[in-house]
Amino acid sequence: MKKNLMFIIPTLCGGGAEKTVANLSNYFIEDFNIDIVTFKETEMKYSYSGNLTILSKKKNSNVIKKVIFTIRSIFQLRKLKKEKKIDYAISFVTPADALNVFSKVKGCKTIISIRNTDSILMKNKLLKFVTLVSCKKCDHIVSISRQVKDDLINNFGISKNKITTIYNPALKIEFGESPMDISLFQSDFIAINIGRLVEQKGQWHLIRAFSEVVKVNSNAKLLILGEGPLRNYLQELIDHYQMKENVILVGFVNNPYDYLKKSDCFVFSSLYEGLGNSLLEALTCEMPIISSDCISGPREILAPHTNYKEKVKDRIDWAEYGVLVPTCNGKMMNYQEPLTQQELLLSQAILELMEHREKLKHYKNCSIKRREDFKIENIKMEWIDLLKNI
Repeated sequence: MKKNLMFIIPTLCGGGAEKTVANLSNYFIEDFNIDIVTFKETEMKYSYSGNLTILSKKKNSNVIKKVIFTIRSIFQLRKLKKEKKIDYAISFVTPADALNVFSKVKGCKTIISIRNTDSILMKNKLLKFVTLVSCKKCDHIVSISRQVKDDLINNFGISKNKITTIYNPALKIEFGESPMDISLFQSDFIAINIGRLVEQKGQWHLIRAFSEVVKVNSNAKLLILGEGPLRNYLQELIDHYQMKENVILVGFVNNPYDYLKKSDCFVFSSLYEGLGNSLLEALTCEMPIISSDCISGPREILAPHTNYKEKVKDRIDWAEYGVLVPTCNGKMMNYQEPLTQQELLLSQAILELMEHREKLKHYKNCSIKRREDFKIENIKMEWIDLLKNI
């Protein structure tokens, strides 16, 4: 007889956590009765399996309404867990983790999934406190990477025996086809970056580094897929370096895989991560990868047989499955400031792959090999083994 599994997440539209829930629901439906609970309705949803319950179809615009929504949602979730006789409730993202923990019912195992290095990401002390309480009160924690597990142990005081690391699967999932401007791909070398235009993703460092690439090849292009509050700053930087034809802020696209397939290499410039889901998307599309060696994820993905705690500082690491470069300093640079050593190393890595096609082909083959380790079938079995043994 199938057991009853509930996923709890704010929405089914957005980033890596939402994709993971959609993926797992599609593959778990053979083994479990699936219920998904979200906080709000969205126009677009990743393709999912199971029953969907939306706690609210109204936007909570002020603090009082958010508090009321939270309290009401705890009781709604508790009622749902009892009515549907849920055996396992798995939550993704901090607000969902809190609701999951405070709606605990007898006979239902409560699992929370920590998706980022929260000691770095969370500037808000209240959110850190909520994370700490959720970690203490839940039955088990799934960390997205080994370094996230270390973060929970060292900075939140969580027992290592309460945490299991399970990576996200490398699997295509999108909203549908995206209209494409074919002229974007009229170049003999195209680098691509995917991520929200926010500080964490460090794209201004990538743009500055690419100014050196353009000096060598005036036809080279960099496509940046994503939207966010730093768009104007990034566009000003592009204009300053006179790279309007070379660096294109494409915006959000429904299906990034079409763009990845037509590009030559993927460049990841994040300052910190939980795992780096766009790295997995690049693996899926057989792309050569250049990545910052940031906390956490890239080294675990691209150099799994090295010590993930040690980061490259002053050189390029031509690693087993991709190229690792030092993480940039994260400083929002003035246009006149000279490139940093880290930015210069990033530009050198791009130039090396651009000028030596045998290396480009080598790392393409490396991606094809490495993506096998992130197959959904493997990730699914890790989750099932965990649930059986909690």
